[in-house]
Amino acid sequence: MAKFKVYYTIELNEIATHIFESNDFEVKLCSHNDEETYVKELAAFQPDAIMCRTEPITAKMMDTCTNLKVIGKQGAGLDNIDMDHAHAKDITVVYAPAGNANAVAEHAVMLMLMCAKRFTYVDRQFRGGNFLVRMDMEHTYELGGKTLGMIGCGRISSNHLGSALDHKLEIAAVCDVKEEKARALLERYNLTGIPVYTDYHKMLDEQNPELVAVATESGYHPQIAIDCIRHGCNVIVEKPVALSMADARRIIAARDEMGVVVSISQQNRFNKPIQLLRSQLDAGSLGRLFHAALQMHWTRDEAYYNVPSWRGTYAMDGGALMNQCIHGIDLLRWTMGGEPTEVMAYTDNLNHPFIEAEDIGLALFRFRNGGYGVLEATVNTCGDEDETLSVYGEKGSVRIGGIATNKLTSYHIDSDPRTLDELAAEVNTFPKNVYGSGHSFLYADVIDAIRNHRPPYVPVEEGMKALEMVLAIYKSAATGKPVRFPLGDYSTLDVPKDRAR
Repeated sequence: MAKFKVYYTIELNEIATHIFESNDFEVKLCSHNDEETYVKELAAFQPDAIMCRTEPITAKMMDTCTNLKVIGKQGAGLDNIDMDHAHAKDITVVYAPAGNANAVAEHAVMLMLMCAKRFTYVDRQFRGGNFLVRMDMEHTYELGGKTLGMIGCGRISSNHLGSALDHKLEIAAVCDVKEEKARALLERYNLTGIPVYTDYHKMLDEQNPELVAVATESGYHPQIAIDCIRHGCNVIVEKPVALSMADARRIIAARDEMGVVVSISQQNRFNKPIQLLRSQLDAGSLGRLFHAALQMHWTRDEAYYNVPSWRGTYAMDGGALMNQCIHGIDLLRWTMGGEPTEVMAYTDNLNHPFIEAEDIGLALFRFRNGGYGVLEATVNTCGDEDETLSVYGEKGSVRIGGIATNKLTSYHIDSDPRTLDELAAEVNTFPKNVYGSGHSFLYADVIDAIRNHRPPYVPVEEGMKALEMVLAIYKSAATGKPVRFPLGDYSTLDVPKDRAR
């Protein structure tokens, strides 16, 4: 039987040589590190496997090998390998992401200490004879304080990491099943020396962060949050808190057991126009509330749902209401000041046949205080994205629109002499995207809640209430009947079953 042939682009040490020899492998070491040499030697040797470190493994090199089955990378990161070409040729690519974990962690600690103590500057001053520099060290700091671990490094993670840095949190580690996404997030903020993980359990065990942001696929939120809580971590969970009422209750139970802070990223509550409205509602300035109307007009094309593919599925996401509109639904319930008692709703998929869930939702809520809530949400628009909340009471009305409800567009309150123009100049903001700018305020609140042992402004219960409203809409639309509150146990996975009946 022919020996398994391995081509090595780097020098083998004694241990590696022994492993290969004892397993009867035939090994060839490259004679020179350049593509021309690689191609020539690969053509002559015809290996079953190529082992590399940082050397580029190109399409030309793969095409030269008729028997190539596997490419092995000694270390983390696959940027030096043409992954698309390997996939096209059905060549397996393996790597060792944890091989240098200890070294990376030690390097990170070293860099943090050097930065905190301004080592490079102080060393240079000492070598130049300025021994009095030690008397001018007010710009140094100790490393004690809060630490953040990030689980999930997709689109929204940038808002979390940026907000954490705004509030001087130490970044303990970042984690994503795709290592390259985690590293790209760190590079976006020019962060070096931060440990990167693909297994959040390992991150929790090794880094023990005080606060963890969970920004993964929605379907994974509950279990990851519970694992973090049981590890003793405080947690910020991206919306939605879960995709089932049972899972939301499990998070609450775990929090109560461990006594940690758990907040939901329903950050639009912190918007300045929303806070203005909240203050007037708390003061009773609008009187008895008649109704509130929420309109969400977004655009989501096929590319959005294809990468990643979990979007638009009932198992991991939901549709326009669960993914995009849940922020507005939270504001609708919060504004009306009472729990909903009943909802009648319709959902449909009019323009997105490539997803399982809805691209449009229409709902009418009745609230315990006698008021009504009207909802219209779609991701089928062809123009600007906006979200508008209108509130109507016996003594006033307020409308807030713009990107992520950050723009006061109408204001009439009998007891308030201030004009729309002067209030708009004070509270209107113009976020750069639909995620808004509330994450920084959310982090400030959670940090204060941790330090002062108080509940956060948006506790996990509020996330569960918003979830309940979305699930009730889903149930009403699927069954064609009004749904009463409280909802009981229901999940996104129940929707297809109800539709089939």
